[in-house]
Amino acid sequence: RIARDIHYDLGARLTQMAFLSEMSANEVDPQSPTGERLEKIATGSRQAIRSLEEIVWAVNPRKDSLSDFLDFLSHYANEFFRATEIRCRQDLPLMIPEIPLPADVRHHLFLACKETLNNIHKHAQATEVWLRMNLRGAELEVAIEDNGRGFPEPARPASGNGLLNLQSRLAGIGGRCQVDSQAGRGTCVRFVIKLPENIALTVSPFT
Repeated sequence: RIARDIHYDLGARLTQMAFLSEMSANEVDPQSPTGERLEKIATGSRQAIRSLEEIVWAVNPRKDSLSDFLDFLSHYANEFFRATEIRCRQDLPLMIPEIPLPADVRHHLFLACKETLNNIHKHAQATEVWLRMNLRGAELEVAIEDNGRGFPEPARPASGNGLLNLQSRLAGIGGRCQVDSQAGRGTCVRFVIKLPENIALTVSPFT
């Protein structure tokens, strides 16, 4: 109920703010102080709408499944790179078994994926990114790979905040994070989590 109320009330208000500010910005000189302020309002409103969508999805118990997680992540990745020069490719299973994914697991896994996509956009100098998901027995693997500049093994920022954040998120939900990179040959970040043991047999045909 809370997720529904947030979506229909606050979401509608933010959408209206973005729409009205964009309309007003078209009626003034975009280089003027008023035009710049209106553009900032429109941009901030759109960013708030995306953040709100993530919150609504995270707190909605009806989305506690692997298929819902995959749909949300796939849509987010496409939208994230739509206005960039980076091409987003996806290698995902056509059929996803109905596997429960607790809210804390899917939320932290999504945030880890989101941070990785953002790092690629900001730092990788990539032209292409791949989002892949595999089911292997009782484990789920989400891999995000780019063709960017990468970094050499000795220079890997093992103690950097970014990598530590990813490892900490995955450790908090009983998973693990692996980063493979080579200078000039891109980077691959893998997130692996354990699925409930009692449904391991149901996912084996999809590996």
